[in-house]
Amino acid sequence: MVKVFVDALMSEADARFGAEQGEVGDDRVNHHARGRSPRLGNRSARSGIPQCPSARASPAAGVGHETPTATVTEDEMSTPPTQQDGATDAVAEPIPEFKLEVVVLPVTDVDRALSFYQGLGWRLDADYEAGARFRIVQMTPPGSPCSIHIGRGITPAAPGSARNTYLVVSDLDRARADLIGRGVDVSEIFHHAYDTGSQERVPGAASERRSYASFATFSDPDGNSWLLQEVRVRQPGR
Repeated sequence: MVKVFVDALMSEADARFGAEQGEVGDDRVNHHARGRSPRLGNRSARSGIPQCPSARASPAAGVGHETPTATVTEDEMSTPPTQQDGATDAVAEPIPEFKLEVVVLPVTDVDRALSFYQGLGWRLDADYEAGARFRIVQMTPPGSPCSIHIGRGITPAAPGSARNTYLVVSDLDRARADLIGRGVDVSEIFHHAYDTGSQERVPGAASERRSYASFATFSDPDGNSWLLQEVRVRQPGR
């Protein structure tokens, strides 16, 4: 039944085209009499019917020569398109970036803490004060994308309660010498006895000076402590 509908539609379109051109010929009528679909060629585009690629006339075809036409069965027309293997309905959204920007250090005396960190060579980014109850100071260590905040009214934490905030350096001996030269009390270099299943501190750098394994510590005037960690070669992706 579908094929009869298609033949009728194509016949009507062909007749309309011939009427417009004044040249509906016996040859086209004979095609239908023999049960074959008429040749559409480029006429289908003029009559508003989408042209099937397999029904286009070849460059070598002459006038009056038949061009093979595509046959669409009822089963093919009633079969819905299938999804290609591996295709997904939705593309996963990338995870948003979450960048650690600031670490808040609780201090007692803002000016004293500011002077200490400036003495380490840290950059002063901002110092904003709004009355006697609020002051915020931002400072950034050399080469660090993350900053610190000190001030008044910015944290309920007890002064000096920040412990072992990491500062990563590529040369622990040089970093330690620089801090000592600035008057900072820095511990000796040590590593942990992880190989024996213990976190006990062992004097000296780790064997073969492995990255992530050698440390030293120092503290600010309020007791907030810093942990220097030597990283000579970073792990992939870090």
